[in-house]
Amino acid sequence: MTARDKPLFSGNIAGTPVRVIADSGASVNVLNETDYLAVKNKSKLTHSNSRVYPYYMSAEPLNLLGKFQADASNGQYTCKETFFVVNGPSSSLLSWKASQKFNLITSVISVSEPKSHLDTDIMSEFPTVTAGMGTCKCDPVKVVVDESIKPVAQPHRRISFHVRKKVEQKLDELERADIIERAEGPTPWISPIVAVPKLTGDEIRICVDMRAVNQAISRERHVIPTIDDIVADLNGCKVFSKVDLRQGYHK
Repeated sequence: MTARDKPLFSGNIAGTPVRVIADSGASVNVLNETDYLAVKNKSKLTHSNSRVYPYYMSAEPLNLLGKFQADASNGQYTCKETFFVVNGPSSSLLSWKASQKFNLITSVISVSEPKSHLDTDIMSEFPTVTAGMGTCKCDPVKVVVDESIKPVAQPHRRISFHVRKKVEQKLDELERADIIERAEGPTPWISPIVAVPKLTGDEIRICVDMRAVNQAISRERHVIPTIDDIVADLNGCKVFSKVDLRQGYHK
């Protein structure tokens, strides 16, 4: 990391300009020996029994020359701070608490998404896409079937008695919504349904075990974009939205 990359700030310690790094991981203020010697009207160093480590889980503490107190300022705020002076040319650091006092670092406790009247406006402006299931306006999907695969009629999976009523209601609901249709007469393919309870506990989701059928479907190959591809495509974008596809697995 170059000096330009570091969060360097100009400040004053006992009236002397000093360049310090605002370090969100530092618990104390650290001044290197060179910066300490340049401070005018500096207080005399006092002995310190504290141990200051350069980073978390470090086994060797820094070689401290002592500590002193002085007024620190960034032009807007001034307060008295304790500085630990270390031997050698290490960087001078401003602690997490001091950086907050000087408004160099701010912490975000929580993030909330403000409610906007636009949500209601959009819902009322596009009722056909914000209510009900809606319908697909694109061309029908063509499924390529491998005719060499022999059809499989899988046995019916028994459904627990306590959810049979919910399964019947859900099937009627899907049929009325034109999502599924009743099949009459013999069929070479039979796939069992599986009733999965939703997290709410009041509803169920009807799933179909399509593993046998998938063996007869010729797979199409598509290039899946990487994260780098997506980030490149989003370069320059300023407005983002999220869409909740209600029961999108039926589309």
